[in-house]
Amino acid sequence: MSKKLLLFCVSIFLFSLATNAQCFQVTDGNGVLSNNPYFISCTPGGFTVFIQTDQAIGPYTIDWGDGTANSSGANLIPPAIEQHIYAATTDTFNLVITNSGDGCVVNGVVVLERNPLASIQLPTGDDNFGCTPVQFRFINSSTQISETTTFTWDFGDVSPTETYDYTNQNAIVTHTYLPGLGVQSCDLEVKLTATNYCGSSTASFFPLKVWDLDEAVITPSATLLCFPETTVNYTNNPLRNGTLEGTS
Repeated sequence: MSKKLLLFCVSIFLFSLATNAQCFQVTDGNGVLSNNPYFISCTPGGFTVFIQTDQAIGPYTIDWGDGTANSSGANLIPPAIEQHIYAATTDTFNLVITNSGDGCVVNGVVVLERNPLASIQLPTGDDNFGCTPVQFRFINSSTQISETTTFTWDFGDVSPTETYDYTNQNAIVTHTYLPGLGVQSCDLEVKLTATNYCGSSTASFFPLKVWDLDEAVITPSATLLCFPETTVNYTNNPLRNGTLEGTS
């Protein structure tokens, strides 16, 4: 065999390997080819997922992740599809598509959820007012929450926001308001934002009355007297850091 023919055969072999090494992709819920497709439903009811690959695969197996039987076949050739109906629920499922022909695996995610509805409450019997340093408790009473939901708390002062995962639903979150740290307005607004794939919403608790200590200030009528002037008048001008209920 000549060297040219040998090199040609090697080139064809390497090209074949490179071609076969290219794993398949799947069209996701937005119609885009992906190695990690997402299928998201934000409306109530069942949800049908369609699996279409960019190249022929097979033998193949599809684990839908919801406990139902796997789907399988000798091959799946575009534009052919496999479809599966997920029962009405709020949940997240891991989708696994395996091409036994070359060992390639595509992992996807199926999300069934709705736009979260953020909500804040105070525990029964708790007050919404106090003097610094003071700790308040807040209940995350949000609804339509799924495992992909994240919560962000903004306590209305200068402290950093706090972020939690979906397990924060129905939890009690505490926050301590310290003297001089963003509480001078006295009437504070606490905000809770809930976010998932389907959107976000924000709830507010207002007013939260947080009083800081007033600063005593007196102003003299004069700082230098010349006889026979011997009287100095002092004016009480305190710096008020909020006003207690029923006072002015």
